[in-house]
Amino acid sequence: MTLAQQIQTLQSRGLIIADTNKAEQALDAISYFRLADYWYHLEADHHTHIFQPNSNFEELLTSFNSFVTKIKEMASRGNDKGWGDVLHINDRGKERAVSGSCAIKNGELTSSQQKK
Repeated sequence: MTLAQQIQTLQSRGLIIADTNKAEQALDAISYFRLADYWYHLEADHHTHIFQPNSNFEELLTSFNSFVTKIKEMASRGNDKGWGDVLHINDRGKERAVSGSCAIKNGELTSSQQKK
């Protein structure tokens, strides 16, 4: 799917996208399928992937950025405590957990860490 088709798909499912240029940049940098993990809590129907009323792309990006920030904080805390590498984050913001776990539940990040 092209970026324009991805935006059209999201809009057809009810996601409000006020700034399509910003959405294209985000989808290009992050990817449609990577962002899919972060819009699950915005969906009214997980089978048809229709969004809840008034769901918007800005909210989606906020969820994604919050998650990435928390992951980086967890990594920093883990290293400060001498636990070694809690996780590796590459230059494109993709995370790979090495120790500990995290998830989004009802739009909120939850995490647990285990000392190595």
